[in-house]
Amino acid sequence: MAAWWESLSLLERTFYFMAIPATALLIVQTVLQVVGLSHAADADLPPDLPADLPADLPSDLPDSPGPADAGMDSETGLGAATEAGSLRLLTFQGLVAFFTLCGWTGVLLAHGQAGTAVTIVAALAAGLAGLYGMAWLMRALLRLQSSGNIDVRKAIGLGGEVYIPIPPARSGSGKVTLTLQGRFREYDAVTEGPDRLATGTSVRIVDIDRANVLVVEKEE
Repeated sequence: MAAWWESLSLLERTFYFMAIPATALLIVQTVLQVVGLSHAADADLPPDLPADLPADLPSDLPDSPGPADAGMDSETGLGAATEAGSLRLLTFQGLVAFFTLCGWTGVLLAHGQAGTAVTIVAALAAGLAGLYGMAWLMRALLRLQSSGNIDVRKAIGLGGEVYIPIPPARSGSGKVTLTLQGRFREYDAVTEGPDRLATGTSVRIVDIDRANVLVVEKEE
């Protein structure tokens, strides 16, 4: 193994350094998503949560918010339809796709003696294609949430993942993603805890604030 690694050029080593960790992250990410989807049918309400409206929820929450209400941004007033219409490139999933495709394309071309300039340009092009492809896929998933009625109150007790970092002690809002009523959703979220919740942190929804902002805490 050491002899093989020493036989590689600097360019080949660089692309391997990009490809191997990114591929490992892609595999872990895919497994976690598959596991999450397999439990989506049972995730609408936790076993100990009553099906009726919890008593401690604000009384002015709408009875049955539609898709625009459920994804409403408390600062801009824009609904889920606007969120689904934007193309977000610099996401964790997009960067993983970029480094995976860029790395392995570079490895293949470098082994094939394609030339340094051609290898770098082609690898970057493949990575950018993966970045844009993942952005389009995420936007398509968000657009799926625009149909049907989603009751955001049923998110209480469910687990989610931080998408945009959440500042501590309600000093600002971030975003979380979760599967609610069989749909992949994105919501504004705040935390009452003292720690900042970084992207990728697993959280649990403990309450619904006004304007359908989720109150979350870090899962232990």
